Amino acid sequence: MKGRDMIRVIPTLAMMVLFVGISSHADAAVLCANPSGSVFVREVCKKNEVQLDPVALGAASQQQVTDLQGQIDALQTQIIAAQNTITILQTALANEVTARQAGDNLNVARKSRQTANALKI
Repeated sequence: MKGRDMIRVIPTLAMMVLFVGISSHADAAVLCANPSGSVFVREVCKKNEVQLDPVALGAASQQQVTDLQGQIDALQTQIIAAQNTITILQTALANEVTARQAGDNLNVARKSRQTANALKI
């Protein structure tokens, strides 16, 4: 893959990872009950509240909870794979840039020698 192509691919992959990261990020919603019996959906229960188990309440089956955890695990694996791919592409791009700079430096040195030789004549 050429340097210009790599420059286009990296932002695209970064956006994909960001999208997967955002779409897979779910705030941990829990059911909380206060002493009066009111139930709330929160990220974290307050000090005076008790966290309720949705399976015990019949709001979700254990299979649903297990399925969701499996989906979360799969998404996390995909995110890690995408991050690894981005790292590999960044390294390849850096190597390509270094190689081009070395080639440019070699071309400048050749031109300098050609100019010096032309001036000697």
